[in-house]
Amino acid sequence: FWLNGQGELWVGRRHSLTEAEKLYGIPASDVRELADALREATGPVRVVRGYDAGIEAALADKVTAERDEELRVFLSEARLVKDEFEIG
Repeated sequence: FWLNGQGELWVGRRHSLTEAEKLYGIPASDVRELADALREATGPVRVVRGYDAGIEAALADKVTAERDEELRVFLSEARLVKDEFEIG
């Protein structure tokens, strides 16, 4: 509690889902519902691989390596801080 720099003591209370919806003007849901929502997704989907195995598993039948690579390249080009891919 005391050592967590992102805890409520240091940065304040987190917004509730209702408060977040009002603040940002978009629907908000519990993150525990994400995998189910992703399984129901339609249309083209892209995922950044290597960050969340649960998201990758939920989208396994909806993503292609080619589209994911396009997203990875775009994100690399858009970053201000360059990584090894862009330098090398």
